[in-house]
Amino acid sequence: MTAIECNKEILDQCPQANKTCGFGKQKVLKDSHPCCPEYDCVCKECRPYDPPTNLTQCQGLVWKPPHENYNYECCPEMKVKCKASCCPPSTCGDYEDTITTLPSHATDCCPELKCICKSEVELLGLCPQINTTCDVGYERIRSNPLDECCPNYECVCVACAVDNITYPVGSSWVASYDPCIAQECQQTPPDCPHVVARDKYECPPVDEEACTKNGGFLVANSSTSGCCSSCKTCSPSDKYEEVVLTEYRPGVNCSSVIDVNIPVCDGACFTLTEYDLGVGNFTSSCQCCSVAAFIQQPLQLSCTDNGTANITFNYVTDCTCDVTKC
Repeated sequence: MTAIECNKEILDQCPQANKTCGFGKQKVLKDSHPCCPEYDCVCKECRPYDPPTNLTQCQGLVWKPPHENYNYECCPEMKVKCKASCCPPSTCGDYEDTITTLPSHATDCCPELKCICKSEVELLGLCPQINTTCDVGYERIRSNPLDECCPNYECVCVACAVDNITYPVGSSWVASYDPCIAQECQQTPPDCPHVVARDKYECPPVDEEACTKNGGFLVANSSTSGCCSSCKTCSPSDKYEEVVLTEYRPGVNCSSVIDVNIPVCDGACFTLTEYDLGVGNFTSSCQCCSVAAFIQQPLQLSCTDNGTANITFNYVTDCTCDVTKC
């Protein structure tokens, strides 16, 4: 029998000379050819493995994929997988996004779902009342809880509105249409605030007919900005002025320390011009407001020589309408 000699060149040309096996496998001799033996890759012994048990109704078993079990060809293993049909769908509203988180317990199949409000930019285009505006005198008040994504508003009356200007309750102002009318914003809950108009001043009553009949006329009182009137008849009127006497004594001037009231007769008296058919011409009747009574009033003046001067003046106490030439 002739012996076979295997050299390196022959061995390098054998198809399985450098055969390697994958993870979990080992190389074993299949054919013991003296120069080119053949090998097989066979699985190594698997580690002890028990498939999961005590599954819940929503759990099932599936084979682990290769990326989870590198030795899946030789030692396949199973894992627990949740049944998607068991997990409830998201119940978030139209204005919310769903956030998915991992189950809080290892035995839980379904992920935890949490609803959060959409971004402010999205809500601006979705919420129907987010741009609600109210008329003058009304305030926008939110009517739903703050944890709701879309706000609901209602317009609540809080003030009076006049000429597009807001007046708070309790405030008052002069009416734009009449300077003698005061307006005030009042409220009696639950009614809305409303405007109440009243006279700006409490004017004493004046009988205009009797005033003109007696030769008087109505004049506006400056103390009430012209809102109240009084009957002006021929009567004494106060007139305050400084009394000055020049050269009361040679080289000496004298004057009152304060202004002195020297009343004058002031007011309207009857005056009439009419056509007289009997004479064929106009006739006139005129009266003049004149002094009817007066008293002598003493007055002491201070002089430039440090002395004094005692004088008297006529103090008007009554006036009357005297007939005069027209």
